[in-house]
Amino acid sequence: MNFIKCFPLIFVVLMGACSSNSKSNNSSASNEFEEDIEKEFEGIGNEDFKKPPQVKYEENTDYYNIAEDSEEKSSSIVDESIDSLKANTSSVKPLISSPISQGLENCYDKNLDEGISNLNNQARNNQKNPAFFLALGNCYFLKGKTRLALLYYNKSRSLNLNYAPALNNIGVIQELKGLHQSALSAYESALKAQPLASVPAFNISQLYLKYHLPKLALPMLGKLVKTDSSNVEIMIALANANLMLGKFDEAISYFEKANSTHKIPSSHALLFAYALALNNQKEKAAEIINDIGSFSGQYDVGLYQAIRREFSL
Repeated sequence: MNFIKCFPLIFVVLMGACSSNSKSNNSSASNEFEEDIEKEFEGIGNEDFKKPPQVKYEENTDYYNIAEDSEEKSSSIVDESIDSLKANTSSVKPLISSPISQGLENCYDKNLDEGISNLNNQARNNQKNPAFFLALGNCYFLKGKTRLALLYYNKSRSLNLNYAPALNNIGVIQELKGLHQSALSAYESALKAQPLASVPAFNISQLYLKYHLPKLALPMLGKLVKTDSSNVEIMIALANANLMLGKFDEAISYFEKANSTHKIPSSHALLFAYALALNNQKEKAAEIINDIGSFSGQYDVGLYQAIRREFSL
């Protein structure tokens, strides 16, 4: 017999047994019990059992403000999505303007347990707020618990089916799992829900580049760079797209702009050297190749050695 089906019957039986006691035999005990109850709970009224106020969700206020003195305050890629968190490249913290922002900032500072605890303390008041569950999902993502993160992103979507940040972040997790078609579908849904959102557009362009479809990626990246001409990630993506198309001058130009802002990762520096070598700028290519070889980094060693052999660098 199924225990779950039996459980209500047990409850009913116990209630029946209690009600079968004689009232006359227990009248004095009942009076004492009622007096004790009245004394113990005399300071509690109905107002103590009111539900906590729920925070009304307003889409126009659903974002995390960036501090005014931050160099990244104009970035179109930096927002509440987890796009930049994949490579831990974002150093931007939300301005502490709410308990949710405080909890999320703890997570960005790698105080994950404290951040999750701070967010959970706000749970009763935020059961109808998709941004709350998004923040929890982000913290669990940072903690490496992607399945739990996905659960909270889906909860966020259950409150707002077209909530772009949650859709985007679901796409990120699908991409990490190698489910690129599902990831693309999620990114496209996020972009459809919020046509001006830069992060899902950027993620779509990255998937196109992964599958060597630069002609599809370039229009999206062109729009993004007009919005944020100083973003390193966008410039590297544009450099790679142009390199795939054999437009070496354009690729080199974007690599140079990116490298002048921040020292680009060795994997992209290697492609920078490759573009220079293909464009008959072997001296500059050799400088970058030697620089890459002087420190340990994550790059394609086979490609590194092939470029050195091919161009005698």
